[in-house]
Amino acid sequence: MGQKVRYKQRRGTILATVTAIDAQARAATLERVGDGKTVVRPFENVAAA
Repeated sequence: MGQKVRYKQRRGTILATVTAIDAQARAATLERVGDGKTVVRPFENVAAA
């Protein structure tokens, strides 16, 4: 938790911080750096920043 990552979205890539990981669902809960919104993204769309 707390790792800085980038994730893909339609308009490009967005910086975020990992807040939780769900290994069974293969998804990470992220908090966007820009606006603080919490989002869930699959591992395939998340990369280390």
